[in-house]
Amino acid sequence: MIKMETLIQITSPFFCAGAVYQDGKFVEYAPILKKWVQGKSLGQVQSFCQKRNWKIWIKSSEQGKN
Repeated sequence: MIKMETLIQITSPFFCAGAVYQDGKFVEYAPILKKWVQGKSLGQVQSFCQKRNWKIWIKSSEQGKN
């Protein structure tokens, strides 16, 4: 089974933190991002970052080819 995993890095003037988005939800994230990503879609987080002029870096990859 092939899973798509998206790695995200968010950088603000105050922090730089990462998260993992998989199967339509955030499955791992830095503690500082919890209230901003938990239960949110990737699009919602992108919009949130844009409104605050934070930089967001997104990298998708395939995981586990069976």
